[in-house]
Order: sequence, then C-alpha cells, then structure tokens
Amino acid sequence: MAEDTGRGGTPVGPWDPWPVYLRPHAGSRRPGRGAHRPSGVHVGAPQPGIIPLRPLGVGEILSGTFAAVRRNPAATLGISAVVTFCYGVCVFGLAPHTIPSPAGFGIAFSASNTSTAPGWHVGLAGYGGPAAVAVVVLVGALYLLLTGMLTAVIWRLVLGMRMSAGQAVRAAWPRLPTMIGTIALPGLLLAALWGGYAVTGVSLRGLPVHGPMVFFLVLAGIPLVVATSWLAVSCAVALPAAVLEHAGPLAALRRSYQLVRGNWWRVFGIGLLTAIIMSLVSGLLRAPFGVLAGALTMNAVQPPAAAVIVSTAGRILADTVTTTLAAGVVVLLYVDLRMRREGLDRVLRAAAGGQLAAAGQSAQRAAGQSAQRAAGQSAQRVEDGAV
Repeated sequence: MAEDTGRGGTPVGPWDPWPVYLRPHAGSRRPGRGAHRPSGVHVGAPQPGIIPLRPLGVGEILSGTFAAVRRNPAATLGISAVVTFCYGVCVFGLAPHTIPSPAGFGIAFSASNTSTAPGWHVGLAGYGGPAAVAVVVLVGALYLLLTGMLTAVIWRLVLGMRMSAGQAVRAAWPRLPTMIGTIALPGLLLAALWGGYAVTGVSLRGLPVHGPMVFFLVLAGIPLVVATSWLAVSCAVALPAAVLEHAGPLAALRRSYQLVRGNWWRVFGIGLLTAIIMSLVSGLLRAPFGVLAGALTMNAVQPPAAAVIVSTAGRILADTVTTTLAAGVVVLLYVDLRMRREGLDRVLRAAAGGQLAAAGQSAQRAAGQSAQRAAGQSAQRVEDGAV
C-alpha cells in the first residue's frame, strides 16, 4: 500500500489493521494489578500525536480527545455528522404519523397527544412494533459503525498519523458484526436479569398486601444496580479491543475485563465525568434550537414542519459533537490502560521513533535529489553559456 500523506506532505503511513504493537500483551507486563509508575519518571515523554506516550491523567485524556478533533476534523466530526444525519432521517422518516415537510422529516405523536396538550412527544411512542424494531436496529448499527470508524481515526492520531474517512470506513466495516456481538452479549444478559426482575415485581403486585413486592424490589434491585454498573464498567473498552486487536466478541469482552481489573473505580470515575460533560455540552448546543423550535410552535395546534427541522438539526449537531468526544475518551482510556498494565507506551515510542526516522530519511533523500537536480541544472546553464 502506498504511503499516505497528511497536511503539508507529512507521511502518515499505510493503515495496518493489526500492527505488532496492537497485539495483546505487546509490551512487557508490569507487576501488580493496575500499577502506576513512580511520579517524575516520564517527564519529557515524547508526544508524536495527541497525547504523551506515558500513562495519562484524566485531564490528558479529555484534552487529547479535543486535540483529536482539532487535528483531523474531517475524519472525526465529519464522519460523525454524516452518520448522525442518517440517524435523524431514520428516526423521523420511519414514523407512521408524521407531518410532511419539504426535507422529508416528520414528527411522531403518541396516543396522548391532543390539541390541548402543552407539547408534543417526539420519539418511539408513535411507532408501530416493526417500525420501532427497525429504528432501534438501524440506529444501533449506525452508531456502532461510527464508533468503529472513530476508534480507528483516533488511534492513528495517538501516533500523529492521519486517516481519511474512506480508510476509516474500510477499517471499521469488517468489524461491524463483531462489534454488534460485543454489545449484544452483555446487553442480552442485562435484559434477561432486568426482565426477570420486572416480571417478578409485576406478579407480586397482585398480592393483597404490598409488603412482599416492596421487599423484593428493594432486596433484588440494589444487587441488580451494582451488577449492572460493574458489568458496564468492566466492558468499557471492549469495542476498541474488538476493532484494534481484531478480537472476537467474547475475546474483546474478556480483554476489556482484564484491562479494567484493578482500575475499576478509576474507569468508573472517568466515565461518570465524561457523561456529565457530554450532558452539559449537549444541552448547550441544543438550547438555541429548542428555543427557536418553541417559538415556531407557539399557539400552534400541531408543530409546523419548520419546528421539526430546527429541532432535528439541534439534535444532529449535539449528537455529532458528543458522540465524537465520547468515542475519543473511550479510545484514549483503552490506550492508557494498556500503558499501565502492559507497557504499551514503550512499544509506541519505538513505533513512533521508527516512523520519525523513516520520515527523516525520506526528507533527506528528497533533499539530496533536489540538490542533485539543482547541480545538474547549474551545470547545464554553464555549458549553455559556454556554447
């Protein structure tokens, strides 16, 4: 594969879906679970890309995510905008009860909507059963594909290499079935647990006294919440493992558990902080569109098409930004965990050093060729003058 170039002709290298430094346990394993290096050891660590090649702090993970967007906006925000736009079209285009609009969008109404209602409920409430399933499956597949593409793009930026949107699609598309399986396995397990919990609670509701129902809901609900939280955090970096290491669903989940083990509370805290930040960013981005949509629907029996389009545009913008940033945090968290547990930073330094050396050699060869051409042209001019 020919070598790609970034801005200013900077070599970025071909896309290798599974280079040697991505393989499990590529670096030397450090003793202790989740061990941290002594402070001060990594002062002046090289930073060929968006993060320094050493175990990261929370602020560096967040700043590295924003740096990824700045370094390659077309392959981060651009890809996310396209996929999120398709999501908006799917959600509003499959609704059975819609208001026609020139752009083809619509708004779904639930059965509770009447002319006296203060607002309109947008979502799956107005969908039929097959349409709701189609929307959920399609939107889920789109977001998994987006996550895979962003994972590949942001991983390359760790080493200062750029990836085009086409390369991101080619890297993520073959991994889509694996990503679906990686999400489906824990999802089905949680659905079975919570489904059994709900069915049991409903059956106990028919008893003449509500004491057993309340006792069961509290006694079984707390362990279920704890188990759900533990499983969600333990599987936090399963998707990057599935995409970057070419692991199968079970192997990716096992890999995520191994990396998170010993760092569970740290991963939980970073995830919680990220969720809070994403909620604030989403609210700030959607607020102006919500105000405008509210003004357009004022005193209206049904929301006009313009209000639907404005509301959809706000959601697309907010989801574009938050999805990109959330994917960046997950990828950098995966890299950080591998640095802490396996010494991946040492291997990345060697890889980055080799790429920089190759780039320097290419530049030297190019400079030598330019000097030779200039010398030849000078000699030719001298000969022409002598003649």
